[in-house]
Amino acid sequence: MNIEKRIFSSFILNSTKSAINFIIIVLLARNIGPENFGSFSLLLALSVAFRSFLDFGVQSAVLTYFSRYQLEIKHF
Repeated sequence: MNIEKRIFSSFILNSTKSAINFIIIVLLARNIGPENFGSFSLLLALSVAFRSFLDFGVQSAVLTYFSRYQLEIKHF
């Protein structure tokens, strides 16, 4: 698959995912009310921040390590 097709398919998939997420959030906000949706949003934001804090760049380090030393670690 060439790069243009990959970029296009990635764009379509990301756009679809964003549209579905938007619809779900609108429906959720309408069903649980403003106060509960605010609590839900706060908990969601805190969990995302906490997960990012715990990562400390480990994912980037692992990707860098495997891409740099891919010839030496073919058994993975």
